[in-house]
Amino acid sequence: MRVRRTAAITGSAVACVAVLVTAVAGLRTTPPANVAPAADTPQSSLLTLPDQFSTVLGEYHTGPYQVGPVGAVTAGYQELPVYRDGQTWQDENGDKYPLSDGMITVYRAGVFNPDTFGVKKPIPAASTAAIANAQEKYGPSFSVTVAGRPGVGRELWYPAAQAFGEEFSAPTKDDGYVRTTLAWQYAPGAWATYVPDQIRRSNSRQDAIKIAAAVTPQPDRQIRIPYKLGFIPAGWQIASVTESTTKISRAVSEVFLHKGAIPKAEQANRVDLGMPGVVHILVLKGHPNDENKGDSIDPKFRGVRCDADFPACKVILDGYFVDVDGRGTELSVADVHKIAKKLASVDVADRDAWVPVTK
Repeated sequence: MRVRRTAAITGSAVACVAVLVTAVAGLRTTPPANVAPAADTPQSSLLTLPDQFSTVLGEYHTGPYQVGPVGAVTAGYQELPVYRDGQTWQDENGDKYPLSDGMITVYRAGVFNPDTFGVKKPIPAASTAAIANAQEKYGPSFSVTVAGRPGVGRELWYPAAQAFGEEFSAPTKDDGYVRTTLAWQYAPGAWATYVPDQIRRSNSRQDAIKIAAAVTPQPDRQIRIPYKLGFIPAGWQIASVTESTTKISRAVSEVFLHKGAIPKAEQANRVDLGMPGVVHILVLKGHPNDENKGDSIDPKFRGVRCDADFPACKVILDGYFVDVDGRGTELSVADVHKIAKKLASVDVADRDAWVPVTK
C-alpha cells in the first residue's frame, strides 16, 4: 500500500519494484574533529525548521538534479525528494512523472541519532524476495563537509540485478552501481541525511555533496491541503502532510492522522502506511474508476461514497477524489465515515483556495 500510494507523491519507481530501505551503518554521533568548514561553501547553520506544518525548504537545482519541492512534513522531519533531469516513470494510465533519484531528510534538533542510521527497517511481506536477495554493501566511512557543516558518508554498492528503472548508465563495479550516502549536522544537534535510490545509475561523492549542499533556507511558508476537516476523532491529530502538484504525480495531497502526538523517541520514524493505526487521506487527480474497473461508480456522481461495512470512503469531486482509509485503526466504521462526510473540499485545481494546516 505504501509503495503504491506514497510513492505516487514523490514519483518514485518503487511503484513498480520494492526497494529495500537501507542506509549507512556505523555513523558516529560526534563528527570527526578534523573536519573543518570549507571557506568557499555556504553556511547552513541558519537552517532551522519552523513550526510543524510550515517549511523553509524550497526548490533547488544543482547540475542535472532538482531538489524539492518539499515532501512529507511531520513533527520530527521534513523530506526533500531528489530528481534528475530527464528521468521519468510511467503510471498505469501511461502518464509520465519525474522519477525519484533519492531523498534528503532534514530532522529537527534532537530527533535523529546517527548511531541508528543504517539499521534496516521492517519491510512489507510483499518484498520478501527482495529482502532475501538484497546484496548491497557499504564501504568505509569518510569525513565530508556539506555547506560548511561536518558530516560523514559511505559509498553504497548494489548489484545491477537489484537496481530498478531503465538503465541510465552501465554498471560500473562488479556488475553493480555505486552511490554515496551522507549524514551531516546542519545545526548543533540537528542532522540531515541524503540517501540515493537504488536505480540503474552510479553517482560520485562530489555529486552527493553538491545535492546536499544545495539545501538552503527559503522564506517560511505554510503547508496546505485542499479541504477542511470538519471532524477529527477525539484525541486524534494530523501527524504528516504532503502537498504536491500534478507535475509530480496524480497524488496532490496526502495526510496521516494519528491518535495523539508521536512520542519524541519515535519522531525519526517514517509516518506512512507502515505505521500502525493511522488514518490515511489521499487526494488524487482523476476518478475512482481509473483504479477500480471492476466496481465502477457512476461517472456523474459527486459526493461521499463509503463502504458500508468497512472504515473507508471516497469523496468524489470534479476531476479529483479523496480516498479516506481508516482500516487497521481502533476507530469505528462510523467515525471514519464521519471524517469523510464532514470533509469540506475546496476547488482542488485552484491552488490559492487550498487551506493551511493548523493542527
